[in-house]
Formats: sequence, structure tokens, C-alpha cells
Amino acid sequence: EGLFGVHVRVRRASREDCCTVCSSDKACGDSCINKASSCSKEAGCACDATPTAKVTYPIFSGMAYVSARYEGGITPEVTMSPNALIEVLKVTAGIWSFKSNAGNTFRVYVLTSAGEFADSSYEFDSNGRLNKQLDGWVRAAHVVSDGDAQILDAHARAVLVGWDLEVTAGGHLKYNFQKQGASDVELLHFAFAHHVPLLWGEGQRVAAITSSAPTKGVMTGVLGDAWSLRVDVEEANALGFLPAGEPAGDRQATLQTEALGTLGWFLENENWRSAMFK
Repeated sequence: EGLFGVHVRVRRASREDCCTVCSSDKACGDSCINKASSCSKEAGCACDATPTAKVTYPIFSGMAYVSARYEGGITPEVTMSPNALIEVLKVTAGIWSFKSNAGNTFRVYVLTSAGEFADSSYEFDSNGRLNKQLDGWVRAAHVVSDGDAQILDAHARAVLVGWDLEVTAGGHLKYNFQKQGASDVELLHFAFAHHVPLLWGEGQRVAAITSSAPTKGVMTGVLGDAWSLRVDVEEANALGFLPAGEPAGDRQATLQTEALGTLGWFLENENWRSAMFK
């Protein structure tokens, strides 16, 4: 809700839309197969007797794409609210350009479950409704500047689904990203402003794409399935219980008097008990 102003509706086929209902088997394309068998066909008009439809949305701060994984015979519909969708242009198989009446342009992608661009049989109508069920991904990305579309297209087949944070001594930390889709495509993700100067090593590289978030400011695209960052902790490691150096001579007597006075009060009549156990 509210991400780039793009909204996704889902429609499941009714019984009237099914060419066959698989009561004891499972649906595969336009026919039924044994439940123990693997289905290699795209979603068709066959329906399971017991629906198993679901949509999964992996949500992360800094994501370059809004992504939804469709399973179980669902037909996606991409809308824009409160704005209106005024243009749907097919760029190539699996890639579309959507425009809203607010002047925003979005790249919309339809991918198979393996992360390949959907074939040319998939079409969005002028209302943003896909022409058939999908077992795969729909992704949308905001095109802000010239050149964004090329970068977004190149990395759309890699979908971020999780990550781990690895911290080692010396101020080194690493984001290890988990992805689905095309294994040979690097992830594109946006870094916060404070991330960029901390990037270290050759495991990632800055991309020529930025995004401006209402609460995060300008964010910079970074390519890579892992990010390495290094923080200078030398000054922090040098901190002790007391500030560095010695107090000035004119303050030493005052500090000594205050310290001894406080210690005396704590020891007198066991005042430490009332101070510590309230």
C-alpha cells in the first residue's frame, strides 16, 4: 500500500472458468496430473479441487522493485490508486511500461517461477489486468530518470527474498543477500546515504540509479549479491571509562572533594541501600 502508488489486485478463476477440475490429482496447465508428479507447464485452465492459491510479498527497506510471487491459479491485476493508469505499453516479452495521470512511469515485469521473463503470450490490457493466470512473479519499479529503465531491466530477474548480517572484528560487516529467480543476475538494491561511504572491497559496486524516499532521503542503487562495509572503530576502541587526558589543575580539588563527599554519604547510615533499592 502506497509503494510508488502501485496497487496489486488478484483474481482467482471461478469454477466456470475451469476447463477441468482435478478432484484427486493436481492441475497442470490445461489438464490434471498425478499429485506426486512435477508440473513443468505454465498455469492453464485446469483447477485444483482444493484451492492452494497464495501471493507472497517480500518487503525490505531499500528495495528497487515491489515484488509479488503468485501461486495456485491467480490472475494478477496492477492498478494505480488514487491516480489513474493512462498507458500500458509492452516493451518486449515480459516487460511493460505503465504510466499514470500523475506523470509517473513504472517498469512492470512478469517472470516465471524460475526468474525468466514470461513469453509473448502474456499481455496486460489497458486496465492493467493480465490475460491469464500466473505461476511466477510480478515486479514493478519506479522509473525516475533517463537510464533507469535499462538498469532495472538488466536486474529484474533477481528477486531479493532475505538476508543475513555478518559482523567480524575490526569494524567489518557484511550483508549476505538471499535471492530467487535468475542465479546469474546480480541483485539491485538501494543503499541509505550512510551506507555508501562505508562500502568496502570489490564485492559490490554503485549503480547509476537513485531513488528519493520520503523518510530516507536520496538512496543510491548498489549491485551485488553481498555488500561489504567497513567502519573505522579506532577512536571507539580507545574510549575508556573516563575521558582521555587529565582534568585541568583548577578542577582537580573540586572533583576530589565531590567524589569523597559522595562516597562518604553512601557509607553513612547505609545510605547506599536506599539509593540502590527504591
